[in-house]
Amino acid sequence: MIYEYKLACIEAGLSEEQIREIPQVFDTEYKRNDYDEKKRRKYGMEILHLDGMLGADGEAGTDEDREFLMTCFAYENDYIKRLSQKYGMTGSAVRWKKEQLLKKLKKRFFDQQ
Repeated sequence: MIYEYKLACIEAGLSEEQIREIPQVFDTEYKRNDYDEKKRRKYGMEILHLDGMLGADGEAGTDEDREFLMTCFAYENDYIKRLSQKYGMTGSAVRWKKEQLLKKLKKRFFDQQ
């Protein structure tokens, strides 16, 4: 880390451990951005992350929405059963909510372009 930034971190009251974590965070983000850029160029498509579920008006998706979609895709074969039990919903209500959230994401994606 550049000496000036390290001094600024010390003045801000960060511990040595926190100061050491800063370059790791930037490195991880740099690698993620590099990976996304390579995929964009290779496949000619945009990569969206669920943690950035924002609408054109800045409206954010809820944590519950993100968790719901993550469960849908993480457990593709039995997500209906898992979500029905977790949220006390019927299978058709789970499918409906998934479709509504996906429509919302598609609308947000295409409205931003």
